[in-house]
Amino acid sequence: MSRLSRMKIFPFLIVASLLTGCTDFFIQELDIPRQDVDNQLVIHGFVNDTDDSIEMVIGKNWSVDEELDEAESKINQAKISIFQSGNLKYEIEQDPQGKYLKKLSSMLGGAGEDWRIEVTHPDYDKAVVNTVMPRMVFPKSVRFIEGYNFGGVGSFEEANAIEITIDDPGDQENYYEVRLLTVVIDQEELIFGTDTFYVETYYPDNYFSDDPIIERGTSGLLIPDDSFNGKERVFYIVMTGQKVEDIPVDKLKVEWNCVSRDHYQYSKSLQKYQRSSNFGFFAEPIGIYTNVENGLGLVSFKASRILDVAE
Repeated sequence: MSRLSRMKIFPFLIVASLLTGCTDFFIQELDIPRQDVDNQLVIHGFVNDTDDSIEMVIGKNWSVDEELDEAESKINQAKISIFQSGNLKYEIEQDPQGKYLKKLSSMLGGAGEDWRIEVTHPDYDKAVVNTVMPRMVFPKSVRFIEGYNFGGVGSFEEANAIEITIDDPGDQENYYEVRLLTVVIDQEELIFGTDTFYVETYYPDNYFSDDPIIERGTSGLLIPDDSFNGKERVFYIVMTGQKVEDIPVDKLKVEWNCVSRDHYQYSKSLQKYQRSSNFGFFAEPIGIYTNVENGLGLVSFKASRILDVAE
């Protein structure tokens, strides 16, 4: 065998040896000591200013080496006290169905006011949330744009889009969240023998933005106003989906939310966590934002409206 041939084979022997070593490494069992965690209440509640009821979910945390089903993670017999601008407004206790639900006589309201939520239970430290109900800032306009070029200068990438113009108030910190509602724009009836089927066309299938300011959250597109505070700003939400020749613009709807900073941070962190979980063993640990003192979870107040789209 020539010297050159031996040089070619040698690296393969090294790689084979390394791969064998890697295999042995990954099949080893790791003896991880049990990690004790502090028992804390976990609170989740998402409340709109137009809601006529308040519902929250109260649970408990547990360590990664514990196996609990959904029923075991719930907390019973907790008490929720809700304060509006320092005054006790509502008290919620568990109902016979196990829910923490309060029916209101009218819409919640309370825009721009401070809200405090206290959750108590005899076996846990009191958990507290301080938040604010955001004021509704309506967009100046919401328009349908056909053939929007979202690829930049020199690009021929086009799609339908929603143009949203915001006249942002300069006297407050604002966070906006946008969701496009999927609507049925066509329905075809198919008959096979005695069976009837309906094939529906939905639009849009998905949506995104090419604007660097806009961030993807778990519940929609997030827009912080720190780069255009007190100024007018135009955004484009690009719609993708099935090729539709005639889109009934009057059916398109935009869910427009003015959210708190807590909601903004939570939605971003949860999105990053869900994306990182796809990498399994190699994922970088991502902490999920919480606004609960002496606990975990999120209580989010937001002002929300469903808006029509103009042509």
